[in-house]
Formats: sequence, structure tokens, C-alpha cells
Amino acid sequence: LAEQTARCGISISEYCRTLALGGRPKERYTEEERELFREIARLKGTLQRLNNYFGGRQYREVFEENQALIKELKKILSR
Repeated sequence: LAEQTARCGISISEYCRTLALGGRPKERYTEEERELFREIARLKGTLQRLNNYFGGRQYREVFEENQALIKELKKILSR
């Protein structure tokens, strides 16, 4: 229990209270995971800028492929 609460960054009582109320305590991200999320956010921004640039008809395939990638990156970032 102590290990799990430490990974979540909350006290044992807060952990138990959350479970008792039907919740699920979330583990904190490691620094490596936070850096990965920052990198994903940067990639999403880059793809969005590319889409703004290639939004014309002649680049429709590039635009649509980037849109699909942006959606996937948004899913990852919303976790």
C-alpha cells in the first residue's frame, strides 16, 4: 500500500478514501514520461503548422495524413 501511494504521490488515507468513493488514484508520471509528453506536444504543434501550410488542394494527401497523426497525438496527450 505504501509503495502504491508513493507512486501516486498521495497519503495512504487519501488513497483509501479515493478507493472507497469508487475512484481510482492515478500514478504520477516519471520525469522521462513527462519529457516524452512534451516531445509529443511539440510534434503535434509541428504537424499542425505543416497542415496550415499544406492546406491547399494540391497537398490534400499530406494534409489528411497529418490530420490523422494529430488526432492520434491528441489521444496520447489527453491521457
